[in-house]
Amino acid sequence: MRKINQINDAITAKAVIAERNKRLARSGKVLFDRTRQEVKEHDLNVYLEKAHDKQKEMLLAEARFKAVCCPRRTGKTTYNLFECMLHDLKFPGSTIVYIVPDSKAHAKDLFWLPLKELNAKLNLGLLFKEVEKRVITPRGTQILLLGAHDADSPTRLRGGAYSLALLDECKDFGPHFEELIVEAILPGLGDYGGTLVLSGTPGSVFQGLFYKVCIEQPDGWKVAKWIKSDNSFLRPEERDLDKVFETTYKPFGLTKDSPKFRREQLAEWVAEDSEKAYYYDPVRNFWDGSFNPRLEYQHICAIDLGKRDKTVIQPGAFSYQDENLYYMQPHAQRGMYIQTICEKWKEMDRRYGFVGTVVDTGGLGVMIVDDINMRYGFNWQAVDKSPKYKLGAVEQMNSDFLLGRIKAEPDSIVATAWAKSIKDPKTGLPIHSDEGDAALYLHRFSYHWTGKHPIAEPERESPVWWENQEREAINRALKNRQNRETEGPYGKALSDD
Repeated sequence: MRKINQINDAITAKAVIAERNKRLARSGKVLFDRTRQEVKEHDLNVYLEKAHDKQKEMLLAEARFKAVCCPRRTGKTTYNLFECMLHDLKFPGSTIVYIVPDSKAHAKDLFWLPLKELNAKLNLGLLFKEVEKRVITPRGTQILLLGAHDADSPTRLRGGAYSLALLDECKDFGPHFEELIVEAILPGLGDYGGTLVLSGTPGSVFQGLFYKVCIEQPDGWKVAKWIKSDNSFLRPEERDLDKVFETTYKPFGLTKDSPKFRREQLAEWVAEDSEKAYYYDPVRNFWDGSFNPRLEYQHICAIDLGKRDKTVIQPGAFSYQDENLYYMQPHAQRGMYIQTICEKWKEMDRRYGFVGTVVDTGGLGVMIVDDINMRYGFNWQAVDKSPKYKLGAVEQMNSDFLLGRIKAEPDSIVATAWAKSIKDPKTGLPIHSDEGDAALYLHRFSYHWTGKHPIAEPERESPVWWENQEREAINRALKNRQNRETEGPYGKALSDD
């Protein structure tokens, strides 16, 4: 009987709010479910009393954009649940979305059971729609559990209005993560002036919106980092990181400096050497941006075409008298059309004079390169993208990294991409990076490996320097003598005709 009453209450509340919205909409007044309600102190304390200090600070923060970076067992899920309940109090009848970078089933595994436990403990009167992965509160608010595992996810989420968007396990989202937020979620939050919460554990990939927010803490964001010692609800032995290390990590030969311990216990972004895709070193592969004026360099280009991802145009240079490959600053931009890509390439070609260009078609098909060549008179070449080819190309590139034969300015876009890139544990290939892929194809296209060591300039007035001066003077005299013998009375070369 109690469950039936809860269902009836939820249905009635939702029906009343819907009818009220229709009438207010016709009258031109502000809709009820878009008006922030005052949260009573008693209702607020129900959740604050069950939160540790770091959770309380985030729950009370007025910022619209929040990020929580913390390992497991630190209270991240509980904080997300409390944010849902507080937004139900502020915006009754609204919609809340909980999104993970996988499927609805994964979202249910992470959120559904804890929410049921909280419902039973606090007698919240929540109605759980198992098949739809949807929860309805007595105030008519619905909480939707969603998965955003592919590039079409932003399209499916467009058009909704949300008072709260919770994105969990943020380090695992793919390259569509920023598009999902900017194009689908932020417009939906605008109706309510709603809140966006990013949460997750730190990872080994030093890129993406979640990493940037956690590290840089930009204006407008409230960022928190918790570790187990902050969770006052854990047993003392679970909060003691020294004991956790002794019992969990030390038996496996790990130290407190091990990236796994630092990520999972100290909430630090760190990667192991074995996880890195490229063996780039900012000292060994340093370049100051200048070339040897005594050598002649050939300029080449690699392009990584993107649809939703960035298009990257990566210029490089090599010399047949130098064994190094030099990477100049690339052009990387989202939303480029074929015409704008070609115009940008022509602009760079006028500067560098490319002797060749190789293109990764980015899923557009090899025919796109043929069409560009035909329309614009280019001679671009499509790159071989097969995994077997790519794995071998990465190995060759890493060999050159270790030998110091790849050079880049340490603050360049491409150097940053190399430093952040890690392997996919399933394939052993680098996890996709637009800048990294363009740089890889440029290396494969280069002939720097045919070069010799650059000739060192002898010290001025040294014995070798004087020998060179004498040799050059003799060569000039012989050339002048030869020219005099072959010239006619008016300075023109004679011929047999």
